[in-house]
Formats: sequence, structure tokens, C-alpha cells
Amino acid sequence: MVGRLSDVSCCAASGWIAIALYPVLKKHNEGCRLCAVGSGWVESVFYIVGALFLLSVITVGQHMSMQATQDGPTFQAIGHYFSR
Repeated sequence: MVGRLSDVSCCAASGWIAIALYPVLKKHNEGCRLCAVGSGWVESVFYIVGALFLLSVITVGQHMSMQATQDGPTFQAIGHYFSR
């Protein structure tokens, strides 16, 4: 859970770094400026998607560990692994 919070802080940092670089790169090259800002925002979107994916895996793992089906021991082992 703490790792996901650090992903969210990295997301915010990468987005704001891209914004902070905008005026600096504006003096040198317009194409470089737009590329740096765009890639910074794409990076922050990937951080968000990764954090949401891992949080959903934890939730699914917790539900799987509670299931009592024919393959119960297998699902419980997988669920306990993901819920750590």
C-alpha cells in the first residue's frame, strides 16, 4: 500500500517537472519543449495506470483468498500471495 502511495507521488512529481521545464525549454527549441512536456504527462498517466492495476490486483487477491471452491487451496494461495 505504501508503494502505491509513492507511485502517486511520483506521478505528481513527473507532471510538475514537465511543467517546470516548459519555460526553460521554450528559449531553446519548440519541438523539444513540446516533446518534454508531453512525455512527462504520459509518464504520469502510466504511473496512475500502474498504481490502479496493482491496487485492483490486491483487491482481487483478497476476494480470491476468501473463496471456498473446488480449487480452494490453489485460489487461497494465490489470494494470500497478492494480498501481502
